[in-house]
Amino acid sequence: MHTHFICRHYVDGKETLEELASRISLFYTVPQLSRKHGDQFSFGLKLTLDPHTSDEVRYGVKQLLFLLPSDCWLLYDTAARRPGTSLSQVLFNPMFYTPPSIVVNADLDQFVLDTADGFGTAYELVRKVFVDNALLGIGARDVPVVLARDPFNSRLRIIHELFQSLALGPEKVRASEQRENITPAYAAFGDHGSGFYVMNTFHPMYPDLLRSVAHASRVSHIHEIPMDFYIVAKAIQYEAPIVASYVRARENKFYKPLSKNEEFAWVHRFVTHHTQELTKTDVAPMLLEVIKGSRRNYVDDLVAYYSRDLVNEVRCWMYDALTRVQKF
Repeated sequence: MHTHFICRHYVDGKETLEELASRISLFYTVPQLSRKHGDQFSFGLKLTLDPHTSDEVRYGVKQLLFLLPSDCWLLYDTAARRPGTSLSQVLFNPMFYTPPSIVVNADLDQFVLDTADGFGTAYELVRKVFVDNALLGIGARDVPVVLARDPFNSRLRIIHELFQSLALGPEKVRASEQRENITPAYAAFGDHGSGFYVMNTFHPMYPDLLRSVAHASRVSHIHEIPMDFYIVAKAIQYEAPIVASYVRARENKFYKPLSKNEEFAWVHRFVTHHTQELTKTDVAPMLLEVIKGSRRNYVDDLVAYYSRDLVNEVRCWMYDALTRVQKF
């Protein structure tokens, strides 16, 4: 079994450049940690540089790239790629399919790979994907999930992700282990949007998933945001095995200083756009069923963890986005 561990990072200013600089040593430490596991590994970086960054930041990035090991796989993108594009460039890269292999996408600033325990938990998930012949593995965060600077705005984004998990089916995407110090709602419903994914290109459904992703990207702007949900949803539609387990993580970092109101406006745009793009794809009915609640009231599931007012507010945003343009 050959496994490609690819870290994903986006540089758009001094803070994200400093984050990259602080993680360069990972590309030397992790190969050493991997040796005791016996399998074949390669390691790499998918780096996206915002085209509007300053010359100083651009120069800093180039200097850091010289510090990477000579055998580090690198995809350096200076176009305005969004997270969905970067994710597909890793999980569906033809270099990792011929010959077939296991491909790991891990957000550089989120996951801990450069400790024995951190790499060990990641490797356990990789092995489980391979041994169980699962199509996809999801690495759930083992820390409390924080998705915005302001706690109110963070809860709105969390509820958005939880509605998606309800659409996917919590029993299909949640980790089975018991953990302390994690967000209770994610323990109950799953952490499908963590940013840590293991793709098994050996699986017979992988070519079908690749074709579905290619088609969805043509009919929508899915590469801009919701690729993570789409990939998991299609795997479930194919009835392909999915495994999930906890991996070592850090709390999210927020690099742009926004006021509470500015951040709220961004969260609203994020949820609305994310949801509306999915209406153009073949997984939209899964999400619409949960948001409409025609079979049962899914709002009550989330009210056990968050206030009814907040849950209903996010539900209204998603319902308006889903019903505004329906092309599925």
